[in-house]
Amino acid sequence: GSTLVSSLSATMVEAQMRGRDRAQKVNTLRRYLTENAVDTKVALQVQRQIIERLSQRDRLTNDDVVALGMLSPSLRQDLHAEICKPHLLAHPLLRTWASMDAA
Repeated sequence: GSTLVSSLSATMVEAQMRGRDRAQKVNTLRRYLTENAVDTKVALQVQRQIIERLSQRDRLTNDDVVALGMLSPSLRQDLHAEICKPHLLAHPLLRTWASMDAA
């Protein structure tokens, strides 16, 4: 019970901090564009692109997920293979090799 509440509270605080950081970056950008008398059309394009990019979240890497270090080496290897499989199978040669190996 209390663990769930703590987790939700931490998530909400993190989201608020990201929102404040994003708003500060956009406000600083607007000030910069105004101070430099950037044309309105260009300024709007710049703002749209920055807001879009600030909304994107970076993908997590293995190093970001501390809990993965608790996995057995064999399960960690299986997980890595599962994550890489779609990228590897996109290559025609590797896809053919995998289909021959499965047969």
